[in-house]
Amino acid sequence: MLADIVEDGERKLPIPPTWQPDCDSAAALWALLAGSEITASKPLNEAAVMRSFSALPTSLRAHLAPFLTSRLQAVGKENLLKDVARHTERGQPDGLQNVAMVDAQADVTAGDAGDALKSLDAVVRANGERAPAALVQKIDLQIQAGQEVKAADADLAEAFAREYRGEPIGAELERAALFARVASGGYRGSLAQLGELAPRLEEAQKKQAASYVLGEVSRDATDLDFLETAFSPEAENLVFTPEIEHLAARRLIDLGFSERAFVFLSSAARGELGRSRKILRAQAALRNGKVRQAEAELLGLHGEDVDAIRVKAKIGLEDHFEARLALEALGQSERAAEQAWLDEDWDALAGTGAPEWATERALVETTELAETGEMLSDSKALLDDASELKELVNAVLARHELTNFGDAQ
Repeated sequence: MLADIVEDGERKLPIPPTWQPDCDSAAALWALLAGSEITASKPLNEAAVMRSFSALPTSLRAHLAPFLTSRLQAVGKENLLKDVARHTERGQPDGLQNVAMVDAQADVTAGDAGDALKSLDAVVRANGERAPAALVQKIDLQIQAGQEVKAADADLAEAFAREYRGEPIGAELERAALFARVASGGYRGSLAQLGELAPRLEEAQKKQAASYVLGEVSRDATDLDFLETAFSPEAENLVFTPEIEHLAARRLIDLGFSERAFVFLSSAARGELGRSRKILRAQAALRNGKVRQAEAELLGLHGEDVDAIRVKAKIGLEDHFEARLALEALGQSERAAEQAWLDEDWDALAGTGAPEWATERALVETTELAETGEMLSDSKALLDDASELKELVNAVLARHELTNFGDAQ
């Protein structure tokens, strides 16, 4: 049992019942190292783990430190990583790679990316057996920090990936190399490459990797590279986070490919993301001329953003009355006046008070005056000044780009 753990950091036989992570002895350390099923919900005797690890021989501490670091992270005990690094360093010669790896992980947990990158870079340059793992961590850390990934590191990751292709770290190296290329603007074909790699990645990594690649392409790639990616088979086969699906869908809608946006909006989402998804589906439906579907997507939703889409749906259905009411509620008097005009609702037009529609209101009022039998004297005066009426009519026709009244005579 101990030999298995020391050799490759995991057990090959069941854990003895006397090994429990909450023991007040060395059993707590060995139970933690051997128990991959131990979770954050199980109590851990932190003092016993650190005490037992510190008591190990110098070389064994250095060997087991990366395994212990990984297990502590898995159970949410990152607060102990600095202690692991301190105990590992005690008595070790300078430049020991395992010590540098543990130091780097502790620095990452403490939020000190600069020192972590220095430690990882030292391991990579030493080109020992820990160099591939250090390079993966270095590239990931640079990407998380928004730093440039050098082409030399991307090339080295690809070289390591070929060398270690048959080993578990080979897939991680390929992923890191792909991330490095994408981070440097190598978008074309990146999602297709990830699709080939995905079967060799762990389940938890697949969505994270796919979301990173599609997210970078959706944000920064040219329209051509983005569309090539969004229309690729991998866009339908890989799984992405809702946030990245929305990012891709929005760009597709903006570029006029609303039907394709539904590929990224087909599944359900919860909470605020669910609301955003319905709004995006409504926008895509409107762009596709599916007005009824757009209205259905918005059922139960409220807010100015929702009302704005509903207005477009009402206009698409030529429901000028409802569109006017919605626009008035949004405080958009000019657009509300336009809907009143299209609906030939002259009272509503007058009620909007929109400055830009003063000419139309004046024409309506003048027409009503001329048609009122009780105002014959006013009507006669109006007819005597026909040129003024003609100018008013022409002004309205010009605003709506219709035939000039005078030319039509």
